[in-house]
Amino acid sequence: MRQMKKISSLLLLSALLLSACAHSSDKSEDAAAEQGSVSQPSSTSSQATDSDQLSALTLDNAAESDVLVIDVRTPEEFAGGHIPGAKNVPLDSISTEIASVASDKDEPLALYCRSGNRSGQALALLEDAGYTAMVNLGGIMNYSGPLETGN
Repeated sequence: MRQMKKISSLLLLSALLLSACAHSSDKSEDAAAEQGSVSQPSSTSSQATDSDQLSALTLDNAAESDVLVIDVRTPEEFAGGHIPGAKNVPLDSISTEIASVASDKDEPLALYCRSGNRSGQALALLEDAGYTAMVNLGGIMNYSGPLETGN
Protein backbone atom coordinates (compact mmCIF):
# COMPACT_ATOMS: atom_id res chain seq x y z
CA MET A 1 0.00 0.00 0.00
CA ARG A 2 2.84 2.39 0.89
CA GLN A 3 4.55 1.59 -2.44
CA MET A 4 1.31 2.31 -4.31
CA LYS A 5 1.12 5.70 -2.57
CA LYS A 6 4.72 6.44 -3.61
CA ILE A 7 3.96 5.47 -7.21
CA SER A 8 0.80 7.57 -7.20
CA SER A 9 2.72 10.52 -5.77
CA LEU A 10 5.44 10.17 -8.41
CA LEU A 11 2.84 9.98 -11.16
CA LEU A 12 1.08 13.06 -9.84
CA LEU A 13 4.37 14.94 -9.62
CA SER A 14 5.27 13.87 -13.16
CA ALA A 15 1.88 14.96 -14.42
CA LEU A 16 2.27 18.33 -12.74
CA LEU A 17 5.72 18.83 -14.22
CA LEU A 18 4.50 17.83 -17.69
CA SER A 19 1.53 20.15 -17.36
CA ALA A 20 3.75 23.03 -16.31
CA CYS A 21 6.06 22.47 -19.27
CA ALA A 22 3.34 21.99 -21.89
CA HIS A 23 2.62 24.85 -24.26
CA SER A 24 -0.99 25.04 -25.30
CA SER A 25 -3.21 27.51 -27.05
CA ASP A 26 -6.18 26.28 -25.03
CA LYS A 27 -5.06 26.81 -21.45
CA SER A 28 -8.50 26.30 -19.88
CA GLU A 29 -8.80 22.78 -21.31
CA ASP A 30 -5.24 21.94 -20.32
CA ALA A 31 -5.85 23.12 -16.76
CA ALA A 32 -8.74 20.68 -16.52
CA ALA A 33 -6.67 17.78 -17.85
CA GLU A 34 -5.89 14.89 -15.59
CA GLN A 35 -2.77 13.87 -17.49
CA GLY A 36 -1.12 10.81 -16.00
CA SER A 37 -4.14 9.61 -14.01
CA VAL A 38 -3.89 5.89 -13.44
CA SER A 39 -6.68 3.59 -12.33
CA GLN A 40 -4.87 0.57 -10.98
CA PRO A 41 -6.27 -2.90 -10.38
CA SER A 42 -6.07 -4.76 -7.10
CA SER A 43 -2.83 -6.60 -6.51
CA THR A 44 -2.96 -10.11 -7.94
CA SER A 45 0.26 -11.00 -9.76
CA SER A 46 -1.02 -10.51 -13.32
CA GLN A 47 -2.85 -7.33 -12.33
CA ALA A 48 0.28 -5.99 -10.62
CA THR A 49 2.12 -6.52 -13.92
CA ASP A 50 -0.65 -4.59 -15.70
CA SER A 51 -0.30 -1.81 -13.14
CA ASP A 52 3.47 -1.62 -13.68
CA GLN A 53 2.95 -1.61 -17.45
CA LEU A 54 0.41 1.23 -17.19
CA SER A 55 2.63 3.26 -14.89
CA ALA A 56 5.48 3.14 -17.41
CA LEU A 57 3.27 3.98 -20.38
CA THR A 58 3.59 7.32 -22.18
CA LEU A 59 2.12 8.77 -25.35
CA ASP A 60 5.38 8.08 -27.16
CA ASN A 61 5.65 4.39 -26.24
CA ALA A 62 1.93 3.47 -26.30
CA ALA A 63 1.93 2.20 -29.89
CA GLU A 64 4.63 -0.39 -29.07
CA SER A 65 2.91 -1.66 -25.92
CA ASP A 66 0.47 -4.53 -25.46
CA VAL A 67 -2.01 -2.13 -23.88
CA LEU A 68 -5.18 -1.28 -25.81
CA VAL A 69 -4.89 2.39 -26.78
CA ILE A 70 -8.19 4.28 -26.96
CA ASP A 71 -8.57 7.69 -28.63
CA VAL A 72 -11.66 9.39 -27.17
CA ARG A 73 -11.74 12.27 -29.67
CA THR A 74 -14.40 12.64 -32.35
CA PRO A 75 -14.22 10.44 -35.46
CA GLU A 76 -13.18 13.52 -37.48
CA GLU A 77 -10.28 14.30 -35.13
CA PHE A 78 -9.26 10.62 -35.13
CA ALA A 79 -9.27 10.47 -38.94
CA GLY A 80 -7.03 13.55 -39.05
CA GLY A 81 -4.25 11.70 -37.21
CA HIS A 82 -3.97 9.23 -34.33
CA ILE A 83 -1.43 7.04 -32.55
CA PRO A 84 -0.79 3.92 -34.67
CA GLY A 85 -3.02 1.04 -33.61
CA ALA A 86 -5.33 3.19 -31.49
CA LYS A 87 -9.07 2.48 -31.47
CA ASN A 88 -11.53 5.36 -31.68
CA VAL A 89 -14.23 5.34 -29.02
CA PRO A 90 -15.50 8.94 -28.72
CA LEU A 91 -16.15 10.31 -25.23
CA ASP A 92 -19.81 11.00 -26.00
CA SER A 93 -20.44 7.29 -26.68
CA ILE A 94 -17.78 5.61 -24.56
CA SER A 95 -20.21 4.15 -22.02
CA THR A 96 -22.14 2.28 -24.71
CA GLU A 97 -19.34 1.49 -27.19
CA ILE A 98 -16.34 0.51 -25.03
CA ALA A 99 -17.47 -3.13 -24.76
CA SER A 100 -17.10 -3.51 -28.53
CA VAL A 101 -13.32 -2.99 -28.23
CA ALA A 102 -12.68 -3.95 -24.58
CA SER A 103 -15.17 -6.48 -23.23
CA ASP A 104 -12.78 -7.56 -20.44
CA LYS A 105 -13.08 -4.92 -17.72
CA ASP A 106 -9.65 -5.91 -16.36
CA GLU A 107 -7.85 -5.41 -19.69
CA PRO A 108 -5.30 -2.57 -19.45
CA LEU A 109 -6.45 0.52 -21.35
CA ALA A 110 -4.56 3.68 -22.26
CA LEU A 111 -6.78 6.68 -23.00
CA TYR A 112 -5.90 9.91 -24.79
CA CYS A 113 -7.56 12.85 -26.52
CA ARG A 114 -6.33 16.26 -27.70
CA SER A 115 -5.19 17.72 -24.37
CA GLY A 116 -6.04 15.16 -21.66
CA ASN A 117 -9.35 16.64 -20.56
CA ARG A 118 -11.72 14.28 -22.39
CA SER A 119 -9.53 11.25 -21.65
CA GLY A 120 -9.72 12.18 -17.94
CA GLN A 121 -13.51 12.29 -18.20
CA ALA A 122 -13.51 8.96 -20.05
CA LEU A 123 -11.35 7.37 -17.35
CA ALA A 124 -13.89 8.42 -14.70
CA LEU A 125 -16.81 7.06 -16.76
CA LEU A 126 -15.04 3.75 -17.31
CA GLU A 127 -14.18 3.45 -13.62
CA ASP A 128 -17.89 3.94 -12.86
CA ALA A 129 -18.65 1.19 -15.40
CA GLY A 130 -16.31 -1.23 -13.59
CA TYR A 131 -13.13 -1.02 -15.67
CA THR A 132 -10.13 -1.53 -13.41
CA ALA A 133 -6.84 -0.92 -15.24
CA MET A 134 -6.53 2.38 -17.09
CA VAL A 135 -4.18 5.28 -17.61
CA ASN A 136 -4.87 8.75 -18.98
CA LEU A 137 -2.00 9.43 -21.38
CA GLY A 138 -3.05 13.04 -21.79
CA GLY A 139 -3.16 14.82 -25.11
CA ILE A 140 -1.96 13.91 -28.58
CA MET A 141 -0.70 17.49 -28.93
CA ASN A 142 2.23 16.31 -26.76
CA TYR A 143 2.88 13.21 -28.91
CA SER A 144 6.07 13.21 -30.97
CA GLY A 145 5.74 9.92 -32.84
CA PRO A 146 4.30 9.04 -36.24
CA LEU A 147 0.58 9.38 -36.87
CA GLU A 148 -1.83 7.19 -38.78
CA THR A 149 -4.62 8.91 -40.69
CA GLY A 150 -8.05 7.69 -41.69
CA ASN A 151 -10.31 5.38 -39.76
